[in-house]
Amino acid sequence: MDCDTPVGTTTAFGPALPLTGLLVDQQAALLTQSADDPAAAKCTYGTGAFLLAQTGPEPRRASSGLVSCVAWRLGGQVSHCLDGQVYTVASAVRWLTDLGVIAGAGELDAVGGGVPDSGGVTFVPAFAGLAAPGGGGRTRLAHRPRPGHRPRPSGARPVRGHLRPGRGARRAAASDRGAP
Repeated sequence: MDCDTPVGTTTAFGPALPLTGLLVDQQAALLTQSADDPAAAKCTYGTGAFLLAQTGPEPRRASSGLVSCVAWRLGGQVSHCLDGQVYTVASAVRWLTDLGVIAGAGELDAVGGGVPDSGGVTFVPAFAGLAAPGGGGRTRLAHRPRPGHRPRPSGARPVRGHLRPGRGARRAAASDRGAP
């Protein structure tokens, strides 16, 4: 069934209106932003961050851990994509704010960008489990400070890197598609 096939009507908003949109949010965003570009990719941010990269009419098996799925079907033609997910973005910022590491999201670049590296700190906010390409649902949180003290800026640096979601998914999609 095509994504724009009429499937019913609703009167929830007054007069009877046709229901014709059968598309989930991420694929709908990809369609509206780049339907005519089979090499396009997009990343949306919110509670999580989700990268979708078009792969064309044939499904592509991902070797990087991304999920291969149908993007949409229109006019009888199916378009596929690779899907990379980062489940925890906004909640990780909130967690760091609650801990007093940062005052808010606007401070990440200033605090974390003011040091050359993370000083050995690794931050993996997996409050909802890890997603593609990270995989595995058992890890919930890993925060490994280097031995000794952890200055605030170097503690925020890996967080800043993680909250540029799509970096790993973007690299994985480029590898799987054979294109940047």
